[in-house]
Amino acid sequence: MTGRTRLLVAVSTLGAFLSLSSPALACWCKCYWSKDCSANQYCDYGANCLHRPKGAPNACPKNGDSGECDGNCAGQTRKWIDFRVILRVIDLYYQAYEATIRTGESGDPDPDLIRQARAVELPEGWHEDILRYVHSSLDVVLGYDFSRPQTVDASCQNPLGFIRFVPDRAATLAIVTAVHRGFMDAIKENNPSAVVPYLREFWGRYPDYKPAHVGRCYPHGHKYPESAVQCQTDELTRMLEVWLSTREADKSPSQGQGSDKTQQKK
Repeated sequence: MTGRTRLLVAVSTLGAFLSLSSPALACWCKCYWSKDCSANQYCDYGANCLHRPKGAPNACPKNGDSGECDGNCAGQTRKWIDFRVILRVIDLYYQAYEATIRTGESGDPDPDLIRQARAVELPEGWHEDILRYVHSSLDVVLGYDFSRPQTVDASCQNPLGFIRFVPDRAATLAIVTAVHRGFMDAIKENNPSAVVPYLREFWGRYPDYKPAHVGRCYPHGHKYPESAVQCQTDELTRMLEVWLSTREADKSPSQGQGSDKTQQKK
C-alpha cells in the first residue's frame, strides 16, 4: 500500500467515524449531580447515554469539581394515574432487589417479584418510568455496589439492574429499605420530603456505612458532597419533586386520584 493510498484510507475511515460519532454527541451523558440540570429535572443515573469523562468537550458546566458526566437530565411529563397502583408496583420492584440483598450475595432481582410487578397492567411507559426512579435511587444509596441497567449496547439489552456486592447485609438492606419506605410515603402523601426522616434514621444507626465500590454520594476526593446523607437528601428529594410535579394535589392522602369510595360506587 502506497503512502497516498494509506492517506486516502485514513481519511475515509476518519470520515466514516465522524459520520457515526457525530449523532452520538447528542447521546453523551449531561450530568453527574442533579444540580447540573435545570430546576424541573434530575440526573437520571440509569440513562441510556455515553459516559463523558473529565476534559471531554462540553463537560458538565456546573460540575467544575469532578467534571464527569454519566447521567442524563430527565423530567416528568407523563400525567399521574391512580397513585395506589403506582405504590403496588414500586413496592414489588424494591422488594425484588431487597430479596437479593438478604442473601448477602450479588445477583439479579428476585424473578418472581419482578414477574408480579410486571403483571400489574399500567398505561404504556409507566413500568419503565417506575424502574427509572427505582434504579436511580438505588444508585444514589448503593453507589457502584449496584450495577445500572445496560442499554447502550444493542447486543446487551437488560432493563433491570444488578446487585454487584453486599459488604454488610444488615446495613445494605437497611439503606435500601429506608429509600423504599421513603418513596412509598412520598407518593402516599404527595410530599417529596417524606424520604428525609428515613435517611436520617438510617445514618443515625449506621454512621460508618459505605459501599464497597464507593459512589457519587460518598466522599471520594471531590469537594461535594460533604457527607453522604447531604447528597442523598439532595438527590432523592429532587428526584421525587420532579416525579410528583405532574401529579394533581389530592384532597387527602387516602382520597386522591381513583379513591376507594369512587371505586365502590362503580
